[in-house]
Amino acid sequence: MDEKIAIVMVMVTLAFGLVSIMRMALEHMGRAKTLRVQSDLYNRLIDKFGTSNELLAYLQSEAGQQLFRTPATTSLGTYGRIMNAVQYGAIAVVVGAGILAIGSAFKGTEAADVTFVFGWLAITIGAALLVSSILSFALSRKFGLINGESKQKQAGN
Repeated sequence: MDEKIAIVMVMVTLAFGLVSIMRMALEHMGRAKTLRVQSDLYNRLIDKFGTSNELLAYLQSEAGQQLFRTPATTSLGTYGRIMNAVQYGAIAVVVGAGILAIGSAFKGTEAADVTFVFGWLAITIGAALLVSSILSFALSRKFGLINGESKQKQAGN
């Protein structure tokens, strides 16, 4: 039975690793495409202007400054990562509770012990993710990454 538990643990670890790698690859491809489109836009804009004085005048205008301003993705990125931690934490807690519920059907067997360990492990990981997301949210608000509170306080001083 110990061999079966080891096989299940290896399979779960491999599945988690593959999902993580696929997620990172998809995020990278999305960022790369965004950067490619942005750089193409900038190159076309530079080619459109005949002289450097025209380009400089455009860049100093309000429209030019808005175009070349970096997008405010940090706030959305921070908020999105915190929400991902909340989602994963909630899912892990529910999965852990489900594993414990399934394990109750196998009372008195070795399977009950295995489901007890895996169920509480999933619940613990989920709770840790939820606590870390709460701490991340509090720190992000304090540093002004969400809602810009810290920036407003600095502007007032």
